[in-house]
Amino acid sequence: ARMAITNCPAVMIARGALRNPFIFLESLADRDDRPKFYGEDYWEIIKELHRYTCEAFDKERIRVVQLRKLIVWFASGFPNAAKFRSMIFKCNELADCMKITEDYYCGLGTSQKQIDFDETFMNSGHG
Repeated sequence: ARMAITNCPAVMIARGALRNPFIFLESLADRDDRPKFYGEDYWEIIKELHRYTCEAFDKERIRVVQLRKLIVWFASGFPNAAKFRSMIFKCNELADCMKITEDYYCGLGTSQKQIDFDETFMNSGHG
């Protein structure tokens, strides 16, 4: 819609993919026919990120830090995200982080993400 209104030739998504890893799939669908993604879909993405992180980094601490930030960015807009973020940032063991994350995302059921696009996202230099 924005492209049609402004006649711009392209859009830049940038940080939007940090909050919504499905943004590219959603952009391919018609506005009224967009697929819905639930907590378990995010959990599937997180398991792949876990695998990639373990392949890319040798040190456990780096794995934890890198994965934690992605895990909590994805939670933005889901119910109880603030409580979940607090639990994750207190966690220093990767296995514990993954268990807390699995419980959170798989426990969301059919809850939908509610993103306030007027709210500033990552305005304080995160990442």
